[in-house]
Amino acid sequence: MDGVIDNSGSALPPLNYILGREMEHSYGDYYEDFPHNRIIFFLKTHWTRKENSPYFFNNENYFIRTLLNKDHLILQSQKN
Repeated sequence: MDGVIDNSGSALPPLNYILGREMEHSYGDYYEDFPHNRIIFFLKTHWTRKENSPYFFNNENYFIRTLLNKDHLILQSQKN
């Protein structure tokens, strides 16, 4: 196997979608606009940017979720 593709997320998820309401510039929710409707997603997560928390979301947690991260794909191919 050369890589793993997750079809349930974007290639580079914005941090405010992962961290939720904790970020200052975040509105806390994600929405998709379509021609005749809008789907609103409410986020509930334990991830935080507080370094002392067991749920600290560090850079490695972010990079592993990016599909186009070449270094991650190389590591995955070596492990599998």
